[in-house]
This record gives sequence, C-alpha cells and structure tokens, in this order.
Amino acid sequence: GLPSEYVELQAEINKVLESGASPAAAESGSNRQSIQMVDIDGDGINEAIAFFRENDGDYLIKAYKNDGDKYIDIGSATEVGLTLYSIYYPESSVTGQKCLAVCWGIDESNNYGMTVYSFEQSCMKNILSVQYSGILVGDFCGDNLDELCFAMKDPTSGQMSMRIYAVKGKTYDLTYETLLCSEARNISKITMGSCGDGKGIFIDSLAHGGGYVTDVIAIDDENRLKNITRDPLSGSGINTWRSIEVYSQDIDKDGIIEVPVASSMMSSLYPDEKNKLSWMEYDLKGSSSDLKT
Repeated sequence: GLPSEYVELQAEINKVLESGASPAAAESGSNRQSIQMVDIDGDGINEAIAFFRENDGDYLIKAYKNDGDKYIDIGSATEVGLTLYSIYYPESSVTGQKCLAVCWGIDESNNYGMTVYSFEQSCMKNILSVQYSGILVGDFCGDNLDELCFAMKDPTSGQMSMRIYAVKGKTYDLTYETLLCSEARNISKITMGSCGDGKGIFIDSLAHGGGYVTDVIAIDDENRLKNITRDPLSGSGINTWRSIEVYSQDIDKDGIIEVPVASSMMSSLYPDEKNKLSWMEYDLKGSSSDLKT
C-alpha cells in the first residue's frame, strides 16, 4: 500500500471533498495536478498544496506539511476566478523558500489575475495581487531569486506596459515599470534571453491595425532596464513591425534572441513582399544589426 503519510494526506483531502468541493487542475503551465508536492520551506521535505473548486464556484487552496507520519494543515485561501489558469512556485529566498503564485482567468478576453502567497506561521499570506495580460516568472537579475514580469493593459487608454516585481524581504515589490510601444494591442509571447552583452525580455504583441511588434527590454550587468525598441518621443515601436505571426527567437542558434522584422515597410502594400523578414539582433543600447538570412 501507500506510505502511511499518504494515507493521512488522502484523509485530509477527503475531508474537503466530502464538503462538496471537487479537485481543481490548472489549465496551462507545468504545474497542473490538483495536488502538488513541493518543498515550500526549503527543508528537503515536500509540502502538499491542494486545489479545489467549491460548490459556489470559488476556488479553495489548502497547504499541508508532513509532520512525521501525518500531514498537518498549514494554511488555506479562497479565491474567486473564472478559471484556475496556471501555478508557479517562485524562489523567494536564498535558503530555498518558495512562494505560491496562482494565476486566475478573470474574463473571456485574456485578462488574468495573479495572487502570490507566502507561508508563515501556519498561514498562507496574500502578499501580492496583480491583474495582467502576459507573464514571465524567472531570475532576470542573476540573484537566484525569481522575479515576476507582467505585461498589463491600462483599461481606459489601452496602453500596454510592463512591470517587474522582485523579492524584498518577505514580500514582492514593484522594482521596474516601462511603457510598451504604442502599437502593442495584445500580448502574444514573452521570452527572456541574451541581448548583446546582457539579457533582454522580448515582448511580442499583436499590433493595432494588424501585424505584430516587439518590445525589447534590455538588462545590463548592473540590472538597469531599458525599453530599447520604443521611441521615447513618439512612443512608437514600428521598427519591429511585421505582418505575419512570427515571434522573437534564437533563429541562428548563437544564444542571442533575434527579432523578426518586415524586410520592407512596403510589405503591407505588396503581398509578395509580405513573408520577407529580416532577423534583427540588438545590443544593450538599442543598435540593431540584421542577420543575413
């Protein structure tokens, strides 16, 4: 049979199911199971994080810690969402502690909410709630901790921006914000990779009026960030425009991300020019060079 602690865990789960809740699994990402075994506190023993949908449609999250031969409840949270979209466990301390970050679908038009919880003194504490339309979780600053990168849309103006939140003590604080180019209408993809001598965050978006554009946020070795493809005066990023759906990627496998750009701005007028792309590499100052493809 199963080890006794799993029988104990199942008994705890069954208590919740008997109340009428059902197991809930995330729609996307790599953590989709309704019960996830993760070492949240960094002691080498996995905690159990369980996701349920209650009768009234709310979501319930429960966390359990292995205490010898049994599991004890170390916190719970209730959330309202249309869907349970995806789940992350950002590294939040150098000693191995993780947070729980849960993404919720909140409407039919690609708007999401993320709630970040820390685990302290047998309770789950909500330390950040953000509405967003695109997300990337990763170590952008090279400190072995995970930052949270969000692309978000101003509900009134429709202007897109990007924000990065980083660990500060026991919480996540906003550390950087930049506007995205005025052409960006909806986020398609966010990628992190090499940019010149540093790193970059590459945000591919659907453009107003059709086609695609990219914002390149360069990160230098002192962790200064700058949007190098958006014109600071006009707000435009039209230099990265292309008519076809192709995303930033390391096309020549040299370890540096390239941005696909229409070879000629005439491509919107002449259909046979449409699929001709130049692949541009950027340095940290925003100078671009064309890969000869």
